[in-house]
Amino acid sequence: MMEEMEDGIQQQEYSITGGNPVDSDQEFQSNPFSQLFNSIEEAKTAAKRFKNAKDFSQTTLIGQMNTNRQLSPQSSIPLDITQHELLINDVIQRTLLVTGDKYFSKRGHKISLRVPQTVVLLPLSDELPEKRCCLTLDIVDEALMERLTMDNIQANVLTFHPSEKGKKYPSYHVSTAEVTESNAIIYLFECHRRARLLLQELSSDQQDSRQAVDKCKTILATFVGSCLLTPDILEGQDTQQQLDSLLTDSQYAGTTELYEFLNDILISYPEISDIKQIFEHGMLAIFQASTLKYEDVVPKLIRLCNYSQHERLMKLVLQSDHWLPGGVNVSGKSYERTVVGNLLCFSSIVPSLPLIQGFGFSMLHSPSPDFPNPMMMQPSQAEFISNSLQSNRQFVVDLIHKIFKNTLKVSAECHDFILDWISKCLYDNKLRSSSASQLYFHELARDGFFLNLSAVLVRLCAPFMKILSPKLLKIDPTICITKHNTTSARGIFRLNLHDETKLANQSSSAENNDAINGDLKFGFITEIFFLTHKTLHLALPTVINTYKNLMERLAKFQNMVNTPVALANPNFRQEFEAGVSQQLAMKAHLLDPNLLEPLLNFYNTTAAWILQLSNAEGKPYNQIKINEELLSTSATVPDKFAMLPEFIADSLSQFVIFLGHFAPKILEMQSAKLEPLVVCISSLMGSLKFVKNPHVRAQFADALARLIPSKTDNCLLQEVFLESKQLQDSLALAVLNVFVDMERTDNSVEFEQKFSYRHNIYDILEYLWTVPVYKDKIIELSDEVTVDERGLKDVIFLRFVHLLINDAVFLLDEALSTLSDIKKLQQELSQEDLDNQTKQEKLQQLNFSSRMALSLNILGNQTVNALTLLTQSIIGPFVEIGMVDRISSMLNYFAVQLAGPKASSFKVKDFSEFHFKPDQLICNIALIYIRLGQSERFCKAIQEDERSYTPQLFYQIERVLNKLSRLDIVEDFKKLHDRVNKFAAEKKELDAAMPEPPDEFLDPIMNTLMVDPVILPTSGTIIDRATIVRHLLSCQNDPFNRQPLHLDDIVPHQELKERIDQWLKDNNIIPSN
Repeated sequence: MMEEMEDGIQQQEYSITGGNPVDSDQEFQSNPFSQLFNSIEEAKTAAKRFKNAKDFSQTTLIGQMNTNRQLSPQSSIPLDITQHELLINDVIQRTLLVTGDKYFSKRGHKISLRVPQTVVLLPLSDELPEKRCCLTLDIVDEALMERLTMDNIQANVLTFHPSEKGKKYPSYHVSTAEVTESNAIIYLFECHRRARLLLQELSSDQQDSRQAVDKCKTILATFVGSCLLTPDILEGQDTQQQLDSLLTDSQYAGTTELYEFLNDILISYPEISDIKQIFEHGMLAIFQASTLKYEDVVPKLIRLCNYSQHERLMKLVLQSDHWLPGGVNVSGKSYERTVVGNLLCFSSIVPSLPLIQGFGFSMLHSPSPDFPNPMMMQPSQAEFISNSLQSNRQFVVDLIHKIFKNTLKVSAECHDFILDWISKCLYDNKLRSSSASQLYFHELARDGFFLNLSAVLVRLCAPFMKILSPKLLKIDPTICITKHNTTSARGIFRLNLHDETKLANQSSSAENNDAINGDLKFGFITEIFFLTHKTLHLALPTVINTYKNLMERLAKFQNMVNTPVALANPNFRQEFEAGVSQQLAMKAHLLDPNLLEPLLNFYNTTAAWILQLSNAEGKPYNQIKINEELLSTSATVPDKFAMLPEFIADSLSQFVIFLGHFAPKILEMQSAKLEPLVVCISSLMGSLKFVKNPHVRAQFADALARLIPSKTDNCLLQEVFLESKQLQDSLALAVLNVFVDMERTDNSVEFEQKFSYRHNIYDILEYLWTVPVYKDKIIELSDEVTVDERGLKDVIFLRFVHLLINDAVFLLDEALSTLSDIKKLQQELSQEDLDNQTKQEKLQQLNFSSRMALSLNILGNQTVNALTLLTQSIIGPFVEIGMVDRISSMLNYFAVQLAGPKASSFKVKDFSEFHFKPDQLICNIALIYIRLGQSERFCKAIQEDERSYTPQLFYQIERVLNKLSRLDIVEDFKKLHDRVNKFAAEKKELDAAMPEPPDEFLDPIMNTLMVDPVILPTSGTIIDRATIVRHLLSCQNDPFNRQPLHLDDIVPHQELKERIDQWLKDNNIIPSN
């Protein structure tokens, strides 16, 4: 190229044939070399200088340099340089690391304020006067061109060697590699970086120097563009590759140095066509499909990270065909093939088919390449691989977060592109949250994709997701009921949040607002908050369920290792190893603390925000009176709370349950901050008005069970329960509320399902009873069970006790019946004459019955334990009319089963296999007997139970207690026995003297003498109070016409009661006084 320029100069100045000048300005303008200069004349001069320098170098430039170094006496030549020229030379010399002074080695300090130790001597030094050998802004472009086209840079290196006196002058060190950088783009970038640093050193009043630096930066940026637009300027250099290596260097990713470098290039080249050509190589690399290997993903991310800081560059990506899925039939999975979606797929989770019926991992799944031989790995090796995978994934997520953050900030248009991509992706993957998601797995984005997207969005929310932050109040739930007017809704409005099931029983005003139409504008905080929650809802439940299924499948495999089924299957070990490999790979991503800790903080802050919405005044969570504002039957749901979609609470509770089961250490480490989460969960769990879905409330109970200290064994978390005044005031009531509400007939909770839900509530109750402040609250609630002139008051504790007794009766009865069936099956299977088909059928029956017995016994034991604990401190509610006969008959019935002759029918081969604890049960029953036996009404009720009670029953119980060596119980039980016998003798005498009562005195349902007759206002029926109380505690309607009826509605029939009492006196059944 330079030879062409030399020829051009010769042709321009002299004709070859006649020596006449040739007018060739047009040729210079068409030559790429001329584009680096401000005018044609400057280009001609530079080309001539280059020719002269080249001619001179034919005698070797190295020789010239050596000659220069020998001319040390010339360093004493006086310099004719002004202060301004000195400043400009200093800027250029320090920026470009070049000099025009042949004697730099000796007198560099005389033409530079801060002498670089090493520089490159430029050929143009031969044309500079010895007294004025400084570089100026007029020739800086020529200096750059000479430096860039220099053939042997190393040969032109000069080093400043000051005299002893000159050592006092300031100097700075630059490496030889930095001075001799041969790659043009890298050299120009380093020059630009040095200029930037120099600009930072200069004060605001050093305007000449600052202007010189700015001029150098502009020239450098122009040179970069020219080198890329016309790469023939620099022979043998791939400038596109050099720029790309700079844009993919992790040390410069997102740095201010690279940002300003690219920004100056963009300023210098306003035409979009130039920008496309300059960054062509990097764009092609971004759009090109690649593997998900770390070494392939990271360069793409770094390029995008650098581009995302510049609107013009990022628009090239956002407006390309690679930003959104193309085609007509766009599916959720197609987002994995977009620019950013492909990068979000970076995960150790093995993409696989859904787990279906039957065993087999190798056929449905492939082992993880990261854990190829898991059975041969040491735990330390597996941990090392997991840590490495987590570190790599975190780096990828960090870069994607930077890309999103930069793009959101760079311009409003780019901001909308990002939010619209997220919204479209969520909309097209909406089936991930459906129960049929496994049927459409091939059309939906994978788990790793959604976990990474969740992590990125949670990071974007981090600046405002701080408890008690005023920014939380900027989150506007009105967006959840707003329907966009236009058909082409963009951003979050694509998700149709107004159609989502709402969390609360909506108030009338909220219902009126449920279909707000309009082009309302919402802030970024609101949009990104709800987009993040929607993403988590699509990510967490599905991936958590997949991991749980995988763990359950592996547990089944492990139990089958030495069974005939496993031994008969030659591929069993291979299939098991494939499953273990997948589990380790999934665990490395899903249980990564770098993922879980930010998610926990996000949900914890969300809980604080939800509590703020739960009161109309927007008070912080720690100032809310939970009992009055959420748990009271008179509480009202604020309009803004009524706008909340149910999926937020659903995902929150599932996440906490998951942490409690698989990652309790995350909860332990964050426990000191979790008061908002615990208060929110317990409050919403106990409020039917604020959470209308019983299944969501049951999930909250499960989540709370994972947080209680007895589960986590964590002292820090215990402090939350012991120090939170809100929890102390409200938790007991919330637990009773959710326990009772599981029974409501209008709930969609199946009969068997409610027992599994209550399993978690029993765990919570057991903990509360061990903490005095919570135990006192429960006792306080039991004191509300009082009798006034209208009879027994309908309060929550009364219903709670009623349901406890119901559960105990059902569970224990079913458990004992199932154990009886198991014993029969075990006996039948022990027979040797059974054919194979019959044996297989009975084995299947035994397996089914065994699972049932295990579940029933666990729940039954918990129920009886709860009754035992409560009755040690609470007696009144258990011995009230309508309740006392039920608790006494229940105890009698199970005492007969466990201590009587029928006990042998439950003696299966292994009690522990079915969690059957008859000794513990009979002791608990005896303790309940003894404690409630302090009530005369209870003692009378025991012996009035004609179905189960016999005079022999208590002797049988005493015999079992003696056998168990429970002498601490036996003595008290004997005293109770004596009291019961006394009342039994009295009853026998009364029964003998009792005449047949008149029909009007008989209860219409039980056909027994009414003791306390009442009138049902809805049907006018007269019935005994005990009978109707039992009915209303289970079903709140009039049994004679099914009209709504409550305990407080029944009316005492005082006149009839007086007539019954008089009849009893007349017949000497009761004393006349």
